[in-house]
Amino acid sequence: MKIFLLVLALFVSGTLHAKEGDLTLVVKTVGWHSKNNGTSNNVNPGLALKYEFVDRWSVTAGVYRNSYEDRPVRINGVMQTPELWSGSLGVAYTFWRNPLYETSVGYIVANNFYNVNHSGIIMPNVKEFYVLSGCRKLIEADSRWRACVNGSTYKNPTTVGFGNYVGLTFGYQLN
Repeated sequence: MKIFLLVLALFVSGTLHAKEGDLTLVVKTVGWHSKNNGTSNNVNPGLALKYEFVDRWSVTAGVYRNSYEDRPVRINGVMQTPELWSGSLGVAYTFWRNPLYETSVGYIVANNFYNVNHSGIIMPNVKEFYVLSGCRKLIEADSRWRACVNGSTYKNPTTVGFGNYVGLTFGYQLN
């Protein structure tokens, strides 16, 4: 699945002509979880701001409805009730550019539960996502709107191993 997402993003996308100082409003919508064992939902609305601070490098901060249902789940042997809304911070590198498309790789951290060790690889107390994103400007090259397909892999605290997620977001360039 991971190789498929990488190949799909590389063939389908490139990157927008973003430049240093660009600010984009990101709207999260829906997605699909590969390891949905009844504890994940596929509607994950949210809002974020993405800022390109150096050519090809951007940071993102936002809030979203996380994938956990409203019921307790077992994490590290303890029943925990998830927080329904999560904050997230991320950094991304855009590696391919053309007037209509954007392709980037990134790293995102999120706080889906309180007092739970997610055993993250880089940061142990948060949920980590490794993201590959492919976006296309809507309608024409000078449009402020874009649609993105985001594929991510994450260490799953509710099951053994890693999970995969494919989601749809929209972006609007503010400046």
